[in-house]
Amino acid sequence: KLAAPGMLVGLLPWWLCAWLLASFLLVVLSTFAITCLAPSTAFVKDIYVNLLKPQATEKEVERAIRTVMLILAVAAVIPSMALPPIVAAILWLYAWSVPVSVSLVMGLFWKRSPLASGITWAVAWVANALWSFTGLPAALGVPNLPGIYVVLLISLVLGGILTAVCKGQPGYWTAPRRERAETVGA
Repeated sequence: KLAAPGMLVGLLPWWLCAWLLASFLLVVLSTFAITCLAPSTAFVKDIYVNLLKPQATEKEVERAIRTVMLILAVAAVIPSMALPPIVAAILWLYAWSVPVSVSLVMGLFWKRSPLASGITWAVAWVANALWSFTGLPAALGVPNLPGIYVVLLISLVLGGILTAVCKGQPGYWTAPRRERAETVGA
């Protein structure tokens, strides 16, 4: 496990090792940042502004996005320290973005419903936490099934049903061009 890093440190100049380490760190940090930024922005714009506080100022929206990012960062870092294998931690972290991605695709090509998205995200995120930190997988007889598949199934099925049932607007690409222009300008 340490052969490659040992070889790099032994053969490369110190400044190149530092540069490589900084590059790897930047990749990890940028991935983590976008993993927190995307759901935070989507939550604040689609749930907070559309459903809870439509008259929110730009400063309030910015503060809400930062608050949600902080909550998501803490919610991701603390449990990931309890997951020993790196692959399990990465899958667990990416499972949080699955319902957001499913809602995004539905909102682009079918129908946009902030209420359906919010409920789907909440249920999928609770399911991810329960799947990761309880004996639920073993009780269901699938102890080795990664939670990301459960979250994907919940996002597709529950998200699809709720999007069909809840009130919303036409999908971005299915709406007439005039409505798309108004959406971008809003």
